[in-house]
Amino acid sequence: MIIITSKIEGFRRCGVAHPTTPTEYPDDRFNEKQLAILEKEPMLVLKRAADPEKKKDGKAYPMAYSDLSVLRQRMPEQTLIDLSDDSGAGAVDQEVVDRAVADADTEIDSYLAGRYPVPVEPVPALLQRLSLDLAIEILYGRRPDLDMPEAVSRAAKNARALLARIAAKDAHLPSVAEMDNSGGAAAGAMFIGSGRLFSREKLKGM
Repeated sequence: MIIITSKIEGFRRCGVAHPTTPTEYPDDRFNEKQLAILEKEPMLVLKRAADPEKKKDGKAYPMAYSDLSVLRQRMPEQTLIDLSDDSGAGAVDQEVVDRAVADADTEIDSYLAGRYPVPVEPVPALLQRLSLDLAIEILYGRRPDLDMPEAVSRAAKNARALLARIAAKDAHLPSVAEMDNSGGAAAGAMFIGSGRLFSREKLKGM
């Protein structure tokens, strides 16, 4: 399965007006030439979902930057139940959580696409934290009857601000190679930390 998200509503490529919401297509919807065009298009984020036969419980999602196990390290179990249990089963609904994470990761990739190959592999700790911040906000957004803690909304706001800085090349993903002009990964690690940014070119002058 192929999942495509456009940065601009109705952006047309390969005969399709792509929406800004993640849209699923079967693997045979586009030919190889079209897929190559879509993958290199900076206005689109394309993900290939995992083979459902290889996923637990038959559910297929794109590679995740975070997941339920790390969410459990950030939130009490009862809070996760309150945010995801739509059926009243008294347990965390992993499918709801997975969808929130997938939506968060798609938003992250919309900032990174055009500068870094997405999805980013392996997943840096920074992206895992940003994915968690956005996924938690998304889960609270499903529950208008629950007050969203100020810390949650502030963390999501800060995550988007950092992603915007990364997209604008004012910040960098640690140890992740950027794409070259052909759409492939370029050599040379970048580092972020303590408000100081260094690249291989800047270090030459020091």
